[in-house]
Amino acid sequence: GTGQLDQIYAGTEQVIGPQMPLEWTFAVVEDGYAGEQTYPFIYPPWVAVLMTPFTNMDPMILMNGVLVLNCSLMIASMWLAYRFMQPHTVSPVIWTLYSVLLFAISFTSTIALYLGQIQILVFFCCMLAFERLRYGAHWSAGMALAVAACLKVTPGALILIFIWNRNWRALGGFIV
Repeated sequence: GTGQLDQIYAGTEQVIGPQMPLEWTFAVVEDGYAGEQTYPFIYPPWVAVLMTPFTNMDPMILMNGVLVLNCSLMIASMWLAYRFMQPHTVSPVIWTLYSVLLFAISFTSTIALYLGQIQILVFFCCMLAFERLRYGAHWSAGMALAVAACLKVTPGALILIFIWNRNWRALGGFIV
């Protein structure tokens, strides 16, 4: 939002640590959030482009919005996992209670929420891809996996499952 494109990927040697570049410290103070911490952007450039409409928003409003979105995606992922797994011996209520407990005690999910990580959206897209695959929606399965791979490259390796199963429609959805 400031036009300082060189600052998008700027950071310190320790990517997620207590130190911020001096320019970031000034920007945080200027936005009215002295003493707050920010972290470098670690996602591909096309994700930075997708985020540009939000760069003129108040940072705390944006981060709170991302927190609400990520919590919603975690809840939706619980539902997708239940649909994908179809456990016959566990009711949806028990599944939800276990899932919430696991999210609550997991350092990984807690830190992902704290940092506003896009990894939660990536995980949701992967879950959606395989839930859709299970229910025969091959094109949308491929497209959901492609969105995940566009945000983080590693889910792209999961197309090997499409190839292994000779599911050319899912692979086509991924490619499109």
